[in-house]
Amino acid sequence: MVNMYLERCFLAHILLTYVTVVFYCCVFGEAVAGGRSSVPTNSAAVQQAALFAVIEYNKVYSKQMTAFKISSIISAESQVVAGFKYFLKVKLGLTRCSKNTTGAALQSCPLKAHGMVLLCNFVVIEIPWESVELLVVNGCTKLSG
Repeated sequence: MVNMYLERCFLAHILLTYVTVVFYCCVFGEAVAGGRSSVPTNSAAVQQAALFAVIEYNKVYSKQMTAFKISSIISAESQVVAGFKYFLKVKLGLTRCSKNTTGAALQSCPLKAHGMVLLCNFVVIEIPWESVELLVVNGCTKLSG
């Protein structure tokens, strides 16, 4: 009896998630679940995902003493999953600011003269209705510095 109840709750949760994604897609014009599609690099969602990715990169993966910031977003694609998955190609520059610098303060940090430049591929998953953001893939190649 309890298992049947839990199973129904689980199925209801899945259905509600799917309906929410479809509704969100229809209202905001995102792609339908499954396929990847190009997204303008200046869109608010891409900017937010890229900023989240670089902040996470600075906190968890960078071995530098100072923070990297976004120099440019080269390309962006999105895919509707149980949320949104963003595939980002981003150029980063090393700044003079602390690795703990975040948000708008990070983007206003001055770049180091002749500092390191990276080309990064990030995959960010966002589930807006659950306030979840995850950096699931990152790979950066040093271009200079």
